[in-house]
Amino acid sequence: MSPRTRLHGELEMAIMNVLWSADETLTVRDIRDRFEIPTPAITTLTTVVERLRAKDWVTVTEMPRAKAYGATRSREAHTAELMTAALAAADDRSAALLHFAGTLSGPERAALRRAVQLAPPSDDK
Repeated sequence: MSPRTRLHGELEMAIMNVLWSADETLTVRDIRDRFEIPTPAITTLTTVVERLRAKDWVTVTEMPRAKAYGATRSREAHTAELMTAALAAADDRSAALLHFAGTLSGPERAALRRAVQLAPPSDDK
């Protein structure tokens, strides 16, 4: 793969990383200006940002000469959604959780314990 080739989904995540790092909404040109090399063409960025909009990952604000985009959810919320999807794919969710917990550092395990304690009760029976 050449240095200019990105895997499917990498460009979406690179755009989301730019949006998550921003303190305000950004135009496609702003996104391009904050991009790491190789920088995609404006037309490519526009197409991918509009796809992210269709997926409800970004919001759009119409401005006089451009559109400004912002993330609809935080990086942490997105990560939690990925973790939930991965767990849903497991045949044995308990075993998957045990394996996951086994990969965590001490401080991460403590954070997980706090998160479980602070989580609202689920409506599982």
